Amino acid sequence: MQIPKQASEAAAALMALDAWRQREPSRFYRPHAGQESFHRSRHTTRIMAPGNRWGKSTAMMVEADWWLNGKHRYQSVPKQDCLVLWLAPQYRQFELLKPQIESQALTAGWSWNMQKSKYEWENGSELWVIPADRDWYYIQGINPDLVLCDEEPPLPLWRELLTRRFGYRNGRKVRTRYVIGATATQSESWMERELYTPWLEHHAKLGLSETQAMAVQSHPEVWCWPRGGIADNPMAEAADVAHYQSISWTSQEEKRVRMGGGFANFSGQTVFDRDGMAWVKQQSEALDTEHPGVNGAIR
Repeated sequence: MQIPKQASEAAAALMALDAWRQREPSRFYRPHAGQESFHRSRHTTRIMAPGNRWGKSTAMMVEADWWLNGKHRYQSVPKQDCLVLWLAPQYRQFELLKPQIESQALTAGWSWNMQKSKYEWENGSELWVIPADRDWYYIQGINPDLVLCDEEPPLPLWRELLTRRFGYRNGRKVRTRYVIGATATQSESWMERELYTPWLEHHAKLGLSETQAMAVQSHPEVWCWPRGGIADNPMAEAADVAHYQSISWTSQEEKRVRMGGGFANFSGQTVFDRDGMAWVKQQSEALDTEHPGVNGAIR
């Protein structure tokens, strides 16, 4: 039986689209509002501290690919010879993430150097994987364009990275930029003290709440997105949300952080501001409306 021409052409188009998606997966990425704000930001340091399943790792993967291939959707980046560092808590943690990075973010044309734990492209760009739990002396003296921290790194390592802020590589001046993507499940983190609090106080002096600060982002050095969670992720299904809602956490403070982001003191006294708690309650009520019977925890 002969296949109709239109059906054959449609099948060919779908195959071509699928091949394109495999070559350039980041081109098909559709960020939600918080992720888009992250990608548009030109701040020296960007902090994503929402709850679990917000899409922090996905946003960082795509950001890395856009820099490495000189094709950023929202801003100008080097066209070649770009050096990106990916800081993982442990190398084993990155190994688990590696298939997702390769299939959902990295543009084809890369090769993986197992010995040096780095991806390489023909345009001279490199993505180095740095485990935060190992001796990091070997990063001294290098000047990366972008540093991506998957979870909060040790403070000494962070400070060492900041000393790499300016430099030259292959005749090009480098001004390093930094990203931290972390659900703040560690009580009294240095990230809260040294980055989030100054950002929040800067906007408070302007008479802005935390939610308003997230929209304005007027701090000269730091962009911060401390709220959000699985409810923001358009890929999350009702069953996923229900699962997170049903888990019994060790404390109510930790549950609020994992579901709605922000920072808390797990010794018992929460440091969530009223505006942030209102956000969590609003998201909870929205879930009730969209998925009746799913939500029953955050109140």
